[in-house]
Amino acid sequence: MLDHSRVYNNYLDFFHLNGNAIIKLTPSAAIELCYFCTENNLIVGYIEGGIWRNKLFQARIDCIWGSSLSSNSTKSSIRDNNRLAIKFIKEESDIHNAFILTIFRYKYNRMIFA
Repeated sequence: MLDHSRVYNNYLDFFHLNGNAIIKLTPSAAIELCYFCTENNLIVGYIEGGIWRNKLFQARIDCIWGSSLSSNSTKSSIRDNNRLAIKFIKEESDIHNAFILTIFRYKYNRMIFA
């Protein structure tokens, strides 16, 4: 069961705990999740960064990233998108210590939650 009072350090918890758009990950776990998504043709759609302190997540409006992919994206464009997501996390991890990711996949030529 997802524990909202912690930040997870293992990207696999994202899937084991159905954490899409809700689980808070450390920067390293968020980056590993992006690499996993790239290998499995999943799209990093949104990233919300924040500061984790005293078991609370403070979302930061200055730390939001969104994909610009469309429904006719290729594996190459998904890879490029996910690289940009990794770059964003790396750049923001000096200030922000927790990230919430939203992941999508294509089904019937539409993006849906992964």
